[in-house]
Amino acid sequence: MSGQARSFQGKIYEQMSISEENMTGKPEQIQRQVLEKYAENFPSIYLDVVRHADLSTITWAPLMFRHPWGIIFGNLSKGNITVAGDAMHPMTPDLGQGDGSSLEDAVVLGRHIGNSVIRNGGLIVQGDMAKAIDDYVKERRWRAACLDHRVVYIRVEAARRSKMVDEVLEGWSIL
Repeated sequence: MSGQARSFQGKIYEQMSISEENMTGKPEQIQRQVLEKYAENFPSIYLDVVRHADLSTITWAPLMFRHPWGIIFGNLSKGNITVAGDAMHPMTPDLGQGDGSSLEDAVVLGRHIGNSVIRNGGLIVQGDMAKAIDDYVKERRWRAACLDHRVVYIRVEAARRSKMVDEVLEGWSIL
């Protein structure tokens, strides 16, 4: 299990990675599991936040693996519609890449849309907007694929090293 809590505009957002059963649609069970099983050694202030959380705000969303080549070869836009942020390149919450790459997406998308509006005298022209979005996807596709590949590599390498450490430590005894 890994986890982190973030505060944004006075609200606390908790992210935990737990490899167990699917608890979708069961906020009481999620709350109970977090309190009894995963956060029992956390500071009491954290436990109070979990205990008093509005159950309608507790959700379960399993992290899912998506192959990096889906970013390279997949459809990321259609006409005036595109994906950005986690929809384009989902990242696990514990490696710190998601927020930064999402901000990069916003800057690049904003630049392409802004240039389209400027080119058209302050007007939004459908065909040119589709081109602006397509140019955004072309610019971001490889950066997002490289980030996604790095995240997969780091996870695989960390798991491999963890297994090696476990094997080495298995024969040792602490006196």
